[in-house]
Amino acid sequence: AATGTIDYIIDTISADHSVLPLLGLLKLNGKLVTVGLPSKPLELPVFPTEAYRGEQLRRDQGDSGDARFLRKA
Repeated sequence: AATGTIDYIIDTISADHSVLPLLGLLKLNGKLVTVGLPSKPLELPVFPTEAYRGEQLRRDQGDSGDARFLRKA
C-alpha cells in the first residue's frame, strides 16, 4: 500500500540489511540517505524489480523526465 509514496528515507541501520524494500517505497526521484555504515558494501541489482514495477512505468509514460529510459520499447 505504501509502495512509491515516500519522498525520502533516512536509513540509520548499521547492520547488514537489504535496501531493496526501502527503494520500493520511494517515489520516482525519491532519495535514500544511508547514515549507518554496514560491514559490507551495499549490493544493488542494476534494475531492482521491486522498485521499478510495470505499474509505475505505465503511470510515468506521459512524463518527459528521467523515467523515459525505463519505458518498455
